Amino acid sequence: MVAVAVALTAIILGAATALQHSGAVARAADLGALVAADTLFGHHGGEPCANARIVVESNGAELISCTIGHDARVVARRQILGIPFTRSARAG
Repeated sequence: MVAVAVALTAIILGAATALQHSGAVARAADLGALVAADTLFGHHGGEPCANARIVVESNGAELISCTIGHDARVVARRQILGIPFTRSARAG
């Protein structure tokens, strides 16, 4: 019975950790897309994707892609314990 409780606790903690990292990557992608769009529309100096990279990396993720058109689209990834967490965001 104790072994079952320990196993369930490990599963729950693992799921909570995965959810936390997934949320962190989503936030990094969201912020990257927002700064890229702000740059695109002249609210920040510099190049939209370069600014997105700075923001995404400062939030602990890797910028996988940044596409600028009428809006900004960003894909960010973070790998934790060999598991990749990838999220995308669009702003503008």
